[in-house]
Parts: sequence; C-alpha cells; structure tokens
Amino acid sequence: MLFRSRTDDLGRYRTGPIAGGNYYLVVTGSPWYARQLALPGVAQTAVDASLNVAYAPTYYPNATDPQNAARLVLDAGGEVEGNFTLRSVAGVAVYPLCSGAEPCNGSISLYSLGVGALEALVSTSYYRGDQPISGVAPGRYVVRVTGAGGSMRKVIDIGSGGATVEIALHPASRLTGVIRFKNPGAKPRSTLYVRLLNEAANTATAVAVEPDGRFSFLNVPLVGLRPLLAGSDGYFISQISATGAVLKDGVLDITEGATVHLNIEASDEIGRVKGMVMDADKPVPAALVVLAPRTDSSDRIRYLGFQTESDGSYDFTGVPAGEYVLFATDRVNLEFALPEALRPYLASAKAMTVESHRVYTENLGPIQPASRN
Repeated sequence: MLFRSRTDDLGRYRTGPIAGGNYYLVVTGSPWYARQLALPGVAQTAVDASLNVAYAPTYYPNATDPQNAARLVLDAGGEVEGNFTLRSVAGVAVYPLCSGAEPCNGSISLYSLGVGALEALVSTSYYRGDQPISGVAPGRYVVRVTGAGGSMRKVIDIGSGGATVEIALHPASRLTGVIRFKNPGAKPRSTLYVRLLNEAANTATAVAVEPDGRFSFLNVPLVGLRPLLAGSDGYFISQISATGAVLKDGVLDITEGATVHLNIEASDEIGRVKGMVMDADKPVPAALVVLAPRTDSSDRIRYLGFQTESDGSYDFTGVPAGEYVLFATDRVNLEFALPEALRPYLASAKAMTVESHRVYTENLGPIQPASRN
C-alpha cells in the first residue's frame, strides 16, 4: 500500500493513518529554482547549468541508492519520525520521441522505481512534440504517458547523458458504469457525480451521471483509483462491484488498455451527528472527535474525524446510516482510521445507531484518559 504527503513551507510532513507494519520511506522533489522544462530550440549547453539541477530520490535513512534503504517499523497506533537531508545533483534531460503520425502531446509523469518495485512520483509535465524535459536526476524510472491517442507505461534507465523515451501510445483504458439507487423513489434533486480519486497523487477527476444512471471515463490513468460519489444530496456508495479490474478495499487497480465496468448502488440513507466537547462546564477546542464503525472495516473512508471548533463544537454531516462508536480525545494525531489504534478508546466510547435522515446531538466529555497513555 502506498501513502503520499507533501511537505509544508518548513519542510515538515505527516503521513497517515497507516496500519502497523514494515515500510520504506522515499522523498522526491526538486529545488525551487530548478528549470523543469527545456526551451524549444535552445541547446542544453546554452542554458545556465546551475539551474539544471535535481534532487535524487532519497530513501530513509538518506540513501540515494535503493539497495541501501532501511525499513521503518511502525507499531499499531504508533508514530515514527523520518528526517531527510536532500542534496542536489546535476540534472539531465529526457527526450520524448514521437513514433506516430498523429500529433504528439499530452502528460508525461516520471516515477522513481526503487526498492520493492515502489513507484514514487517525481514530476508531471505536459509535452508537445519532441520538447525535452530537463532537471531529472539519473536513475531508474517508470514513465507514464497520457495523450489523446491513449496511454503507455515504460521502465527506462536515465544515465548521466540523459535518455530518450519513445512515445507509442496504446489504446486508452476506459471505465464505464451504471448507478442504481437503493431507494428508487428518492433520486438526487441536483447533479450527481462519480469521482475517481488518485490516492497516490491526491487528485481526482469527475463526470456527471446521466439521467439513466450511466457514466463513463475515457483514457483512465493507470494508477490505483478510488470511486466516490459527489453532489449536494449526500449520496454515497453503499455497494460496488467491478469487471475488467481488481477492486480491493474500495480501490481499482487498472491495467493498460483495460475496459472496466462498475455497478454501483447509491444510497442517500445518511444522518448527522453534532454536539459539544466539554470539560465540566468549559468547552474544549481543538479536541479530536472520532466517529468509527462499531465493527472493524478495511474501508478507511468509513472512519470520520473532526477537530472541535473554538467553541468546542463538532458536526459530522452526510454520515451513512449504521452502527458507530463516538468519542473525543486530546490526541489530535491519533490514526483514527486504524481499528487497532482505536481499541484503547472503545471501552468508554459511546455506542450509537445513526438512522437515515435523522439528526443526533451528542455532547462528550471529559476527554478520555486513554489518550494520555
């Protein structure tokens, strides 16, 4: 399983929730002053070499060679710290070579290929013709290309002299589907959308659902995608099945040229849970309120967290009907989507049933002692 996060302006990052286990950690990026895209018709030697630099993909602990990467051991509900010092190296260029008669342009992404076949996103650029991409650190990469004619995936080795990658697009992967409603008499009043969330890059594409419940995506990216529903009426996916792709824990694994079809049951059986977190007669701001399924679930989006406002209030809207536990803690970095991390809190959590289209007001307090362990 791949997790990804960005650093803030101080270089800090946090990734989670993550299940306990052994992990490899890699950092990719580029200096802010680096020139990422070469100018058409300008020789590489004609550009200031100090701007053609890159950060080599760096594995914990500060290893640029994947063979020297060390595993991070994370206990369930625990936390580990991985600090890095990045050093710039001379960048080289990747030259797209268009092999077809059709216009050659689209999106080209480079993923560092490292230990355990881990693909870590390094950069995404838009290319046109044979325009080179500069500022790339030498190494082994997966190149993923998406264009008007389809898509491709290729592994290349980039040396100190750069590399050429031949663009030969394969038929685009396509995803179609149909929505049926759990309660046919209560259809959306506004437009319903299907979203495909790219969990590695934290980006999404969306299409509107047709009046007959059908939808389609053309040229689907070859990455893990999580289907979701979006709209102002609060519909969510209550059941889903897929043909043409593997669907595991709500994420689709789409291969090159695949034709994928989804059958989705949409439900509007949602409720609302709100209230206050109090310590005696004083509100508690910035506490973490967790609303989690009463039985363990591998679908992390079923676990909800809310950091209380300055007046101690919280408000969960669009909660799928079902059985839950509710509690508040001062441990705001609790990995609340991990069942094993929640177990110390369950004994004193409040069990509740959320029914469709009902509003529940639950005041909580005091903060659970288990959070101070």
